Amino acid sequence: MKSLNWFTRLSFAAVGVSTSVLLGVDGCSSTLVEDPAFQTLCGDQLCYWEVETGSYRAVPTWSETDKGIELLDTPTRISQTNRDAFVPCIEFDTIANVDDSAEVSFGLDFNANGSIDYRFSIPAGTWKPTKTVVAAPTFYRGIRFVIEKNGEGTAVLAQSRIVSAESCPGTKVVLQRTGEGGACESDQNCKPGLYCTSSYRGVCSVPGHTANGGQCYVDEDCASATCIDGICEPGLTSDDSGTDATP
Repeated sequence: MKSLNWFTRLSFAAVGVSTSVLLGVDGCSSTLVEDPAFQTLCGDQLCYWEVETGSYRAVPTWSETDKGIELLDTPTRISQTNRDAFVPCIEFDTIANVDDSAEVSFGLDFNANGSIDYRFSIPAGTWKPTKTVVAAPTFYRGIRFVIEKNGEGTAVLAQSRIVSAESCPGTKVVLQRTGEGGACESDQNCKPGLYCTSSYRGVCSVPGHTANGGQCYVDEDCASATCIDGICEPGLTSDDSGTDATP
């Protein structure tokens, strides 16, 4: 693994930016992605960012010695998933060289289920620092962060710092109801016909659809049995499973 020089990014005098604004993380913030400066390589590929489509290459940013990545193809999409993320407010601090025609955006896939729930554009500009704060949904479990280029113009990324924020004025992102197996905290999070197995780390499930011997979360999952240690067991109750029947 090779780590390129992150500390050269502290030379913001060249672009007239205060480092305390963009790089300082206060005691209440937590970093939500690894390698926000696209510096950590495994061979010739970024270690923490996955290429979903298209390609990129390492290029200089405002300095020949300070590398970033250029999104090459149309489209190019890279992503990183944090399956433990659950914060109410998310702050994005980005420094990039983006042409008007590049059409670069951030997508947020709450619950990391393959569907983009919220998207915003990275404005065009030459090493222009931008800050965006998003009010997250009331409930979710994990986030897939997606950076996508859909135009023909130049798009070079120098930094994409994503942290929790203390506050986020505005309307929370509203998620579509999730399907079977999706994360939930109440029945309202699930599609019609499904219920939430628990108010803490529950999943959306179909009532009474699991045959004897099948996997389950609660008794209601089983067609004609009881859920014992995650298996539909006929002729038992949850009390029977750990009780000595000897009088």
